Amino acid sequence: MRVGVSPLQERQLSVYYCNNYPYAKCHPIFDGINYLYGVSGQPVNGPGPGNCGQVSCSWNSAIWWCNDNPTTYALGSFGDIANLASDVVQKCSYCNAGAYFPVAGQQFTDQDWNVIVRDGSC
Repeated sequence: MRVGVSPLQERQLSVYYCNNYPYAKCHPIFDGINYLYGVSGQPVNGPGPGNCGQVSCSWNSAIWWCNDNPTTYALGSFGDIANLASDVVQKCSYCNAGAYFPVAGQQFTDQDWNVIVRDGSC
């Protein structure tokens, strides 16, 4: 189970896609995930669908979160984004085999928000 996620929340993941964006590098994505676990406050994104904001980027490797709800949506913490980014890494890459392996993907939730791991401009 992912850190800080109850069994009920675990079941609320929905569809995911791999290799649907240009690739990021694993090591900077791991750094971004760790960074997000340390960010305080609640991430808020305006009405969607498809309202996305980049929340982490280093070495041209980015993590985005997107609101597909028709109204403004707040998550419980930036750790929620980190958890889904971690899911993308686990499902869409061989990152544990080496720091510079590529990764790209998108994990959706049943609450109409999602996380994208992809290349970035930073």
